[in-house]
Amino acid sequence: MKYSFSGIGAVTATFGTATGADLEPGTPVKMSSGGTVAACSSGDDFIGAVLGCRGGCACVQIAGCIELACSGTAPTPGYVKLTADANGGVCSGEGRERLVLDCSDGIVTIML
Repeated sequence: MKYSFSGIGAVTATFGTATGADLEPGTPVKMSSGGTVAACSSGDDFIGAVLGCRGGCACVQIAGCIELACSGTAPTPGYVKLTADANGGVCSGEGRERLVLDCSDGIVTIML
C-alpha cells in the first residue's frame, strides 16, 4: 500500500484480561466482563485489537485506523461487515460494518 493511514483517530484504553494472561498484539478482542477483555472466537464481534499487553493488562485500540490480519476472501474497500476469524484476525461475516480502507497481502486496514 502506498498510502499510510496509521494513527488516524486512534483511541486506546487499558483493560484487564479475562484470564490474567497476556494477549498477542493484533488480537481482536471482545468484552468479557466489566473492564475486562478476552480474545475473540471465530464469528465474534470485536471491540478493537490489542496493541500491547503486560501483567494481565491490555492496551486496546477501540477507535481509529488499524491494520489487522485478514483471512478468507479479501474485503473490498468501503463498508463491509467483519467478524473475528479462527486465526486471531478478522474476516468478512455478519458482524458490524467497518470502513475498509485497503486490503492486501492478508492485511486489512479498517476504521474501528
